[in-house]
Amino acid sequence: MVRNLSPKEVAQLASATPWWWKEYPERDCEYVRWYPPTLTAEAAERVWVDPPAAPPPDEFGVYIHFPFCATLCSFCPFQRTLLRPGLKEEYLKTLLAEIEMYGRTGYFSGPATFVYFGGGTPSLMGPDGVKTLLEGLSRWFRLTADAEVTLEAHPRSVDPEAIGDLRRAGVTRFSLGLQSFQDSMLSGLGTTHDSAQGRAVVEAALGAGFGSVSLDLLFRLPGQDLGLWEKDLAAVTSLGVPHVSCYSLVLDPDSPLQKALNRRAAPPLPDEETDVAMSEMAFARLGAAGYRPYVLCSSSGWSFARPGHECRYDLRQWAAPQEQFLGLGVSSYGFARGFVTANTGSHTRYHRDVRAGRFPLAGAVRLTREEAMCRYAVLGCKTGVLDKRPFREEFGLDLGDVFGPAVTQLAQWGLVTDGAEAITVTDRGRLYIDNISKAFYSPAMKRRPQLFQGGEPDEA
Repeated sequence: MVRNLSPKEVAQLASATPWWWKEYPERDCEYVRWYPPTLTAEAAERVWVDPPAAPPPDEFGVYIHFPFCATLCSFCPFQRTLLRPGLKEEYLKTLLAEIEMYGRTGYFSGPATFVYFGGGTPSLMGPDGVKTLLEGLSRWFRLTADAEVTLEAHPRSVDPEAIGDLRRAGVTRFSLGLQSFQDSMLSGLGTTHDSAQGRAVVEAALGAGFGSVSLDLLFRLPGQDLGLWEKDLAAVTSLGVPHVSCYSLVLDPDSPLQKALNRRAAPPLPDEETDVAMSEMAFARLGAAGYRPYVLCSSSGWSFARPGHECRYDLRQWAAPQEQFLGLGVSSYGFARGFVTANTGSHTRYHRDVRAGRFPLAGAVRLTREEAMCRYAVLGCKTGVLDKRPFREEFGLDLGDVFGPAVTQLAQWGLVTDGAEAITVTDRGRLYIDNISKAFYSPAMKRRPQLFQGGEPDEA
């Protein structure tokens, strides 16, 4: 989500202990989503004007943000707004125009290997909306025959009896924001579905013929204990869902749930010790059932997959060296032409810019050679492994020559092991992944938060 720094956060930039920067042995829990973090409006105007800082990719991917929801959950930190009559149709029309704008640049001439519909609640587009956008992409870009097409969904937005229509529209991977199998936990989150509805959608998805099915589960919920979390993990394995992302609950200070916690109108969140125990339980229970952790999805949460069910979008944007991908829609982000980019969070500006033939970018940062090397490691370590050979091939240097002191320190703390071919995050390091990630920041980026000043969201 793109938002302005608050006055308090601006003041903390000069603070000795800003909330977003913790030094080991404290656990840093600011989720590093992009790098470098210093996106600016000035750089956004140069993305498609300056000569590219990177050659056109052999392959790329597409992320499309659908920012609308039928209801606004009390805990969700992402940019979204209520879906009202006419908004979906207007938004799809503008998305098609944005797709055409990028298609006409000719930069993305290689094939797209994935399309990821995130939100919001993209399943509210319905099969017809999904089909329309995939056809629009196919008019301007080449999609590989095995392109992975992921659709995020909410249990109340999908009819279990008609879920096969989404597969026939082109969806190959179905990702359900279930959150929990426990009604007490769902009630505390203020969700609009119950466990029976969620389970019905899961079972329908598993029988619909998708290439893969994924669930999102939350832990560190108000009133949750280890026993309740263990029941959720057991439900995943008993159903045979091949992919699960386990997120530790992170609340925006202004979210309704956080405000309820502040006035003690909701059960307290589990403490950090329990948060760590819940994360370790996920590794133990899922690992024993044949799932492999392959990418970080939150500060102490990971995505787990059975072999062959890893999410291509997750791997391509995190694993080093990271691939280029196109970000489309309100508040989306991307990586293209050597720039990290973010679209405006304003619906008004998004529609206005695209209709005027302008790229709707609110912020960007051009990668220098130094920051490109840092980005390789900052994001790459989130898969648990940093391969050294691709770094050497891309930059002509050994990874140890650039990050030797940082790697040595992390190894002394027991957070990584430094092997001949790769740096590997240890079991202990998994709990300190944001500390590890930030160890590879350049000196100029140290203590910078994952925010930038521009692109304030508004109502649709």
